[in-house]
Amino acid sequence: MKQSFIISGTSNKPLAEKISKAAKIPLGKTLTGRFSNGEAQIRVEESIYGNTFYIVQSLSMPVDEHIMELCLIADALKRGGAEKIVAVVPWFGYGIQDKVFLPGESLSSKVVIDFLQTVGIHSLITVDLHSDNIIGFFEIPVVHITAVPLFADYIAKTYGKNTLVVSPDFGGAKRSRRFAKEMGQEGTIGIIDKERSLTTGAVELRGINLDVKNKIVVIPDDFISTGSTMLAVMPLLKKDGAKKVIACISHPLLVKDAAEKIAKSDLDELVVTDTVLIEEDKLKLLKKKLHTLSIASLIAPFIKV
Repeated sequence: MKQSFIISGTSNKPLAEKISKAAKIPLGKTLTGRFSNGEAQIRVEESIYGNTFYIVQSLSMPVDEHIMELCLIADALKRGGAEKIVAVVPWFGYGIQDKVFLPGESLSSKVVIDFLQTVGIHSLITVDLHSDNIIGFFEIPVVHITAVPLFADYIAKTYGKNTLVVSPDFGGAKRSRRFAKEMGQEGTIGIIDKERSLTTGAVELRGINLDVKNKIVVIPDDFISTGSTMLAVMPLLKKDGAKKVIACISHPLLVKDAAEKIAKSDLDELVVTDTVLIEEDKLKLLKKKLHTLSIASLIAPFIKV
């Protein structure tokens, strides 16, 4: 009898376990390790032929290792005769480079997509891509899930109606408008006017277009990396009278000293999903400000027996 299995890479096994439970599909056994020379060792320890497999692997740090691991798992399933191979990639690393910004750059998102299609993946499920543009690079079906309803429900239940959704930049306005719509505030969003240098990464803040006085400001964004851009707007919002500032971030990358900076900042709450596994030391630093929502319930409906 044909079966379906969840297969977990090493990037986020807790999420794979939650998806397995939510979808009522067993978590398959795999061997994932390293040979003495540092190369990845992969073996799927389930009956492969004729079965369907969902590989859960976020392309978080170390990004290149996790990409290679995903490709090797897919290759093992393809060679074993799997009927269907679906990559569940909650955080799609390299998705930021969706075009050539400066001469001489690689179109890295397209390169990674080509890797995944070459190894036999039939379709992909992902969450809150940095840019919808990269969906056009795929030749396989893509299910693009957004965590916006999850965040909006939490904010509505926790903070009520005295909220104002503020986009961190013009590029995030589409996401912020959807967030506001979910909150019943369609047509009312603030936008922070800023410009980032393509060469240095420095951000120039120019102001915000709406009055935030006595409001609970909610800033939705797809990911947080160093936290510098997000934290740069905190003094501006608090100076303008914001009662509280809540950040709703789909992918908490939290590289370098981001967790420490957030813990010491004026940000009142950081709401994230579990697309990326946060290290224990960072969890301890952020324990007073961090709230995590699981994305498993949004992914599970697309996992079929």
